[in-house]
Amino acid sequence: MLTEGLKLTNYPLAEVEQSRQETRDFGSFTLGANKDLVLLENSDTCDIEREVDLPATGSERVCLELMKTGAGNRVLISYDSLDS
Repeated sequence: MLTEGLKLTNYPLAEVEQSRQETRDFGSFTLGANKDLVLLENSDTCDIEREVDLPATGSERVCLELMKTGAGNRVLISYDSLDS
């Protein structure tokens, strides 16, 4: 769901919410253009909460790469302000 403030949001099912065992907060950080940062490796499941201030960065798009394999396969979740 895209909220009024252009936040892409989803909410887990109650069953998923109850199965949570631990929480990790990676804090705030700034990532330069075209830079990668691995936050978690080899996780079975996770919920991701991410906030990006595009105007403050001067960026037009942001991408989150998930489940990258040795063969280069991956899942990309992206937002492009030029497409909205």
